[in-house]
Amino acid sequence: MNEDDRIDTLIDEVAQAMTSAPPAGDDFARKVSMRIAEAGKRRASWFRPWVLVPLAAAILFIVLVRLKPDTTGIHPQPVATPPAVARVDSPAPPVTAVAAPRTAPAAIARIQPVAMAPIEIDPIAIEPLVETNAVQITPIAIDRIDISPMP
Repeated sequence: MNEDDRIDTLIDEVAQAMTSAPPAGDDFARKVSMRIAEAGKRRASWFRPWVLVPLAAAILFIVLVRLKPDTTGIHPQPVATPPAVARVDSPAPPVTAVAAPRTAPAAIARIQPVAMAPIEIDPIAIEPLVETNAVQITPIAIDRIDISPMP
């Protein structure tokens, strides 16, 4: 007997031991049906934790909002004050605005602009960090695909 035959024999023995239970009898099916029916009656209730927890949280939130103390405080009514502008019975005469000519102040006019000679700076030559070789890609020769238009 080789190794494969020995393993097959072991698998057959284990499978036979696992399936060699005595028959359940006619009473077994009736018991399973009754348990399913009883479980269905109990599960019909909507009082589950996944329903009750959000419902309780919403009710608690509503109660807290309703019972929150008023923090706006009591503000006294403002006392009416007379207007700060005096009432004039006759209209004021029209005013004409005249723009004065702009002149530079005398101190600014005496300042001479500063003339500077340009500063010469040597250019900075930086060597490249990496030298790359150019990649030449040749096009792929593919015949043109002619597709007829749809009717």
